[in-house]
Parts: sequence; structure tokens; C-alpha cells
Amino acid sequence: MGAYHALAQELKETDSRGFANFLRMDVGSFEILLRTVAPLIARQDTLLRLSIQPEERLALTLRWLATGIRPVLLHNSGCATRGPLLRLQSECQRERPA
Repeated sequence: MGAYHALAQELKETDSRGFANFLRMDVGSFEILLRTVAPLIARQDTLLRLSIQPEERLALTLRWLATGIRPVLLHNSGCATRGPLLRLQSECQRERPA
């Protein structure tokens, strides 16, 4: 798990207002959305790498949509490694409605 997940998790548990400011969504709405989309965004771990878990994928995507900071640029803040973030950005762009 990246530093990004740790920050989102800490905000979720200790500062609901900070969480809402960070992702532009309150904790309850995030949990409902996560339950809805988790089966669609879950990926399999492989022998070579662990996948980004649905909660972190959703948080990164929401942060991207809320701020305009592309997931690949979040790499610079220690959120996750560059490769998975590039794949996430590519998937989001491919699956985004026109």
C-alpha cells in the first residue's frame, strides 16, 4: 500500500471533514460508491506484483477527478509506484464516457 492509501485511511478514521475535503466526498458516500464499483475495478495480484486494491484505486481516481492531478503525477508525492499509476490512468481514460 502506498502513502496515499495511508493518508486517505487516516483521514477516514480520524478526520471526516478532512477526508471530504481531500476526495470531495464524505465517508458514507465513498463507502457506498466503493461497494458499488469494487467488483468492477478489482484486479488480480500476480506473481510479480500486488494489484492496487479497489479502495485505493477509487481514492486515486476521485482525487484525480477532484483536483485534475493525473494519477501518474501522484507518483512524485510517494502515493504509489509509477507503473501502476500509469496503468490506472490509462484504464480511467479508456473507460471514461465520451
